Amino acid sequence: MTLWHRVVWICMGTMLAVIAGRATAQASVTVEVAKDIKQASELLDQWNGGNDRLLRARVIVDRVLQAHPDYAEVHRLQARLLLSEGFRSRRNYLPGTLEAAARSVDRAITLAPDDPENHLLRARIHRLESQWAKGEAVLLKAEQAGADPAWVAIQRGDILDDQGRWGEAAVYYRQVLASTKATKAQRDAASSGMLAYYNLSGQLDDAERVYRAQIKDDPAFAWSYGNYAAWLLCWREDVDAALVQARKARALMDYGHARMVETAALYDRWSAHVLASRQVQADEAWQQAQAISGGDASDPALLLKEVCGGPVVLRALQAMRISGKGFRIGPADAVMLAADRAPEAVPGIFVMRVQASGRSGNGLYLNSEKDYRDQRNLSVHLLPKAQEELRRLYKQEPDTLFNGMVIQVIGHAQRTKIDFLANGQPTGSFYYQTHVVVGAADKIEVLENVPSR
Repeated sequence: MTLWHRVVWICMGTMLAVIAGRATAQASVTVEVAKDIKQASELLDQWNGGNDRLLRARVIVDRVLQAHPDYAEVHRLQARLLLSEGFRSRRNYLPGTLEAAARSVDRAITLAPDDPENHLLRARIHRLESQWAKGEAVLLKAEQAGADPAWVAIQRGDILDDQGRWGEAAVYYRQVLASTKATKAQRDAASSGMLAYYNLSGQLDDAERVYRAQIKDDPAFAWSYGNYAAWLLCWREDVDAALVQARKARALMDYGHARMVETAALYDRWSAHVLASRQVQADEAWQQAQAISGGDASDPALLLKEVCGGPVVLRALQAMRISGKGFRIGPADAVMLAADRAPEAVPGIFVMRVQASGRSGNGLYLNSEKDYRDQRNLSVHLLPKAQEELRRLYKQEPDTLFNGMVIQVIGHAQRTKIDFLANGQPTGSFYYQTHVVVGAADKIEVLENVPSR
């Protein structure tokens, strides 16, 4: 909207000259601001994890915001900048990042409600917040405002992908890849979007072709090597190849995600050596992992969960139990970790004293607090198979066996919603418990003379 649409026309004559003068001044400012916005936008487009570009973009954005707080485009750029500054890995951001970015883009929408770029970015933030229905609703607004159909299709695919609807997501990505009007950036985004579909449908060779094509297309782009390294570790379970690619990434740019992937690969190598009783090699891999992290305390299972998930996490937990390395997580920390990462589960070795037990259906629950409804309580849920195995091993009921004992449990802590019922129906009221589900007897053991922490 131009200044002419915003001015209230009071009279004619000399007043027209005043208004025209204001319009000219505003137009010249807008041209200068547009140059600043373009420069900052290009810095973000070329960011690639480099802090120098972010710092330069931050200087420009802060300057324009101070001078022109009602300029919609700078608020959208501020949201993009915040997302880049707060990015950690995959869909993980520093606390408060998404909320701050949402406030900035909402301000942009208020100032320029017909700009489709504002709605596209707002839909992306909704997706990152796992608010998929809201994201789709905002995408409809972007479409109505004239957004590029390719970007709308990519975002629709991303929303479906995040919900695990990979086959449906692939339909939208393929639309972009088949379009003769799609830009290179759009084709690259669609190709990357296809990766989850390829991986989960077992088409690993197709996924690998995408990664190799990305590296060939831009051999100086560190993130392509880092992403390929993570894929090699998580999907091929090829530790040696993953380390090669992670080190290539770090040689180009020593950024956080590449260090995470290299450390995770070394922890997986360490796990394999521990489980095979190769102590010298295990110690070497552990020391290499610690060197990359700067000696900071780190937990193999938690890091491998963040990078990969899947069987590599279980191997790490088993190696942690054998070696004594890694964290031992007490009830209070387990509850906080599970709440912080909900709805995802948190892997770990959990240590607690059993203060009470109870049954619900076929399940047996060992509780860290006398009142299982206590928010600090951690419940170890023994499935029927684990109960039967324990009976055969110890010739007594598990609740009697573990009562008052300090136990160590391998598994995943997860926040679980418990509904209050009336006549067998949910009342709308609920609370949360934190459960570690145990399906086999070898995942739980008694620790003698070891206090819970």
